[in-house]
Formats: sequence, structure tokens, C-alpha cells
Amino acid sequence: MASLRIMRAYCIELREVVTITQARIEFLSREPLLTKFHFLCSDEKCREKGVRVIGVNYRENAQESVKHVTAHYREQDTHLPGCEWQHEDDTEGADGLLPGESEDTARKRKARRKLNDFIDVFDPTDHDGTKPAGTEKPPIDCGGIGVPASGGNQARKNNDCELTGVDRTNDLERLVESFRDAKEKLTDEEFSTLELQVKGIGKIKLKHYFQRLNYAKTWSTQRIIYGGAILDKRYGQGFRLKFYDTVEGKPVSLYVSPSMMKEYRHRKYLDGILSKVDEVRFLRVYALGHFEDAPNESDGLNLVISHLRHLAIVLGPTKNKATQ
Repeated sequence: MASLRIMRAYCIELREVVTITQARIEFLSREPLLTKFHFLCSDEKCREKGVRVIGVNYRENAQESVKHVTAHYREQDTHLPGCEWQHEDDTEGADGLLPGESEDTARKRKARRKLNDFIDVFDPTDHDGTKPAGTEKPPIDCGGIGVPASGGNQARKNNDCELTGVDRTNDLERLVESFRDAKEKLTDEEFSTLELQVKGIGKIKLKHYFQRLNYAKTWSTQRIIYGGAILDKRYGQGFRLKFYDTVEGKPVSLYVSPSMMKEYRHRKYLDGILSKVDEVRFLRVYALGHFEDAPNESDGLNLVISHLRHLAIVLGPTKNKATQ
């Protein structure tokens, strides 16, 4: 039988169910830094029996490198029958059509089966994910951030995930890691089958939701803009990134104010990435925002984000020792 594809696990130290991306962010945000996290299966029956799960490469920042292994969960102990991670499409013989499945659906399923994680629905809504007590329930994040270990919220979350059969999140960094994993592992044909439901847009090809900076227009919006950049300047806790490519011939920068950094809960995680800029050739920046003219016309454009949840930074390849 094929090894289980595990997208969430219960972290003993955090006392909640998290994706591997959230485990990485939380681990690298710790002060002082721990040696490692310990994980159990997210399935309640497995967890009660102490079924362990291994977290792979979550203690390192994401990086573009042939030697870098994408962070993921791996099976350690044998899981109980009926575990939520035992799917019929993981069994031998699932390479054909499943009952009632079309060929198009089968192609998408087989492509997704190769990935560590995949998201069906992305919610880019501009909010912190926190609401005052007594207000409406927060959006459901099947496999997203901070699933409680037990209780009503967990039950509601599990039930809704089972009923809808989808995996949804508002975590940009998790979506970026899923995109990078798909680009690395899938053929062009397989990658083209992947679709994403985006709140406010509808269903869109995953590859079309991510737009390279050099193909963007000044009016581009509702897309994840990405490209290579350098750390141009620090402003106390704040910083400015400068992209290599231009938009309509204009240079592009992304500015994060000291106040925005101060309010960000995971600023230590982001600072840790920026502290490594001298070790790598460039930064790969992913941002969900819009372009505005810079105050000084010679500075070109600013790529503006409303919250640091709308920014993900991946380290580029490590510099050769001779160039350091």
C-alpha cells in the first residue's frame, strides 16, 4: 500500500492541529527556539492511541535549491483503520477510473496525488482571522491555521470538511508552498489541470492565479504577483524589497513599514528570512496586492500589500562560497 499523504498533524507543543507550513512559521517564530516539535496524527482515534507523525524540513526556511526538500509530514507509526488520511485513491489500482469518475477528474486526482498538499479554496479576504467574542463564527479553514485539538469548533470544522470534500485556507504561504511543490513535481500538462476556487473571483487555473512580475500590468490586481528581489533597505523593523524585473518599464519596490512589522505576530519568522539575505543569491517574493505610483516618480511603482499575511518570501539558492 502506498504511504499516506498527511496534510495536517497535531502538534504537541502548540496543542493544535496545523499544516506543515503553519508548523514551520510557528517553530521559527519561537523565542527561544526549540529543538523540534513533536507530532501526532490529526485523526482523533489515532491521536488517542499515540500514533506519531514525522515533520520533515519544517525547521528550515523554504528555499529554491536542488538539494532543498519541500516541508511535509511523513508516516511514522501505523495508522488505525478508518484514519482520515487513508483514501481510496491512494490504494493500488487507483490509477484507473474510480466509480463514477470522469477522465478529466481522474487526471486532476492523479496530479494532486503526487503533491504534499493541495488547496481547493483560497480566501484572500483582508482580515486578521480574529473577531471579538460573541460575533459570527470565523471562516472554515479545512487544513488551514490553528485547528483546535477538541471541542465544538473542531467538530464543526471536521464535519464541514467531510461534507464539502474540499480543503480551504486563507494562508498565502501555504498556497505558495503548494504552488511551488506542484511546479516542481508535475509535468506541464499535469500542472495545467490544477484549479483553485478564489473567494471574490471564482474558479481559476492555479497557474493563472500566480502572475510573474515581468508579465504584470500597472492595473493588475487580484493575482499573486511574484518575482526575484533583493533587500534594498531596512527602516528599523521595516524594510523595502526591490524587484529585479520591471512593470511597463518602471522599477518596482515593496515597502513594509515598521508599524506593520510591529503588529505582525510572526515578525520573528520574517526577520529570520531577511537575516539570511547575504547567504543567498536573491529572494523570491510572492505578494497579493496592487501597484501604486511611488511618491518620487523616479522610484517607479510600489507593490502595496494591506497585511503581512499577503506576503511570502522564499530564499533563493545559496551563494557560492567564492561570491560570499
